[in-house]
Amino acid sequence: MSNADFYSQFSSEEEEFYAITLLGKDGRIIWATQTHWVGFTDSQPRKELREPSRVYARVGKVWANLGQSFVVVRSADQMLRFMVSGGNALVEPDLFEVGFKEFLKPEIAIPDGAAGFSHSSFFEDAAFKRVPNPKLRMRILSRDDRRCRICGRRPDDHLDLELHVHHIRPWSRGGVTDAKNLITLCNTCHKGLEPHYDMNLFRYTDDEKLSPNVKKAAEEYAEGVLEYRRIARESEIEE
Repeated sequence: MSNADFYSQFSSEEEEFYAITLLGKDGRIIWATQTHWVGFTDSQPRKELREPSRVYARVGKVWANLGQSFVVVRSADQMLRFMVSGGNALVEPDLFEVGFKEFLKPEIAIPDGAAGFSHSSFFEDAAFKRVPNPKLRMRILSRDDRRCRICGRRPDDHLDLELHVHHIRPWSRGGVTDAKNLITLCNTCHKGLEPHYDMNLFRYTDDEKLSPNVKKAAEEYAEGVLEYRRIARESEIEE
């Protein structure tokens, strides 16, 4: 689709909407939207508070380039269809502020990787416990080929070596116990890490961020839409 064809469905390239995504994951509904910072919590460690931001129509082009479908919601009927089908939507501000008003209040934003934020519903319960459980620890060690991601050494080759699973963004600074925030380090590199919070370590934890797999992302999106529809149908039956 050419840019002219794409933007023909909007009043202008800079027409404003709220962008929202509704998907299913592990038997539960998750949602995402663009947000901006509005403050911090009073509790320690302090966590960011964010609320939804308006975006331009070009966000739809980003979704399309990623192989993800989306709809434009301009009426109550279209809103209802979107709520049943899920996926991505650009929702007119007036409709969003009525239909999704519960999303407009400031929410705690959980750091997700190097720079992103996600709602708590995107994370497993284990992410909010300081110590990785054995299953997650082994997942990180396997991902990192059971070697220190800084020096490359492995216990198989160096008998005095211990491998630690390290929080890149410290727990004390709001970091969670999630695969994107965990990395394998040897005892020597871990002890000598300076500064202790080194943002550069994030580049070792998600190879797809360096070389995005658009096909895989599109497949995961499609699976999330199908899971959302299944959950929505089951909810209707129960009601």
